[in-house]
Amino acid sequence: MKRLCEAVRSCLRERSGRILCAVSGGADSVALLHALSRAETSLSIEALHVQHGLRGEDSQADERFVRALCQQLNIPLHVRRAQLTGDMNDPGVETRARDERLRIIREVMLEGGFDAVMLGHHRDDQTETVLMHLLRGSGMTGLTGMRPASGQVLRPFLSIPKADIVSALRSEGLSWREDESNTHPTNPRNALRLNILPAMETLYPGAGKHIARTAELMQTDCDYLDEQAERLFLSAAYCAPPFRLMAKAPLQSAHPALVRRALRRLCPVPLDADDTLRLEQLLSQPDGSVLNLPKGLRAMVWTHHLHILPKEAAQPEGEHLRIVSAPAASCIPRSAATVILPPAMQAMNPVVRLPKPDDLIRPFGAPGTKPLRRYYTDQKVDPCFRWSLPVLACGQDILWIPGLCAAEALRLSAVPPGSIQLSFTAAIPFYPYNSKE
Repeated sequence: MKRLCEAVRSCLRERSGRILCAVSGGADSVALLHALSRAETSLSIEALHVQHGLRGEDSQADERFVRALCQQLNIPLHVRRAQLTGDMNDPGVETRARDERLRIIREVMLEGGFDAVMLGHHRDDQTETVLMHLLRGSGMTGLTGMRPASGQVLRPFLSIPKADIVSALRSEGLSWREDESNTHPTNPRNALRLNILPAMETLYPGAGKHIARTAELMQTDCDYLDEQAERLFLSAAYCAPPFRLMAKAPLQSAHPALVRRALRRLCPVPLDADDTLRLEQLLSQPDGSVLNLPKGLRAMVWTHHLHILPKEAAQPEGEHLRIVSAPAASCIPRSAATVILPPAMQAMNPVVRLPKPDDLIRPFGAPGTKPLRRYYTDQKVDPCFRWSLPVLACGQDILWIPGLCAAEALRLSAVPPGSIQLSFTAAIPFYPYNSKE
């Protein structure tokens, strides 16, 4: 038990506040609760037992055992019942039970203001997890398995084999509950544990330990790649309703390992390996190419950007551009990020609004007026931007497209008294390659 207690103390060394311990009644969670009770910490420790109700009287006996254990250790206990039907023989029940258990843990943590939750996963669990991810075709992230500490989730026993945990309990005469369903190879994880891993150990002694160790080593490499991918994402992405996009150029010049990670960050729903590769391939497709993604999303590539779009056209949420008034400038603006409105133009009461299909524009320096839709096409403005970015207009005449151009009507040789300056104060991700003087 000394090794288990030290693992718990090490895990809690830089923690404070309230800790929730998930206790099923099995050997690993029982050992974890005993180790926590002996950790000699100032932290507040409470326990949670999730009653799945899938094993009849055995489930009720598990709950009674955990209640008695927590009473013996003087640890407050929360008992929650999962909203599940059927029994352990139902297809997919293990996944449904796990998902419901995680939901309840999150709920109890939020309601109780807990700072972290401790789970009793051990090295054998890690080995099984990595193998299952490998068999499903997972990438590096899946092959790193579980983390000893991941946000509020702590797993102090992740480097300790289950045999050592059971031995520690037996050496002190401590009891626990056995889940009989774990002895039947009726689901993939049980089959791995009962049939595949023993065969692997026969062929390669220490196979389970080596698999878990490999996952631990890969975590360091994965963390580095994730860090670099985050930098790429932050440098190239723009995510503000109704837009979710990345500039193509930085992606096309980056290593595929970073590109794929950045693209998964861009998409608001999880992507499997195949979807990620298809999204990466979209970067080299012709303008206007579209890819359907999970949950009704789709991706579109254009000249300079890759967009993630809902299946139905997104509506902008309020004014996407923030425009402020300022005192008259002392010189003519040199960028389309700023425009001067002389008194005569102010008298025409221009408004900031979204563009309309019948709008017209005479760009600065152009010989005549053209439809706004044609101007957008000439400037290779992504279709995703064209009707969602506010403009300054008088009637159907566009005076200013912030960041892109001002109209000929705003040409000035000097700044008249009484003029005002309108400035686009946010970053302009929309026209980075087409800004005009």
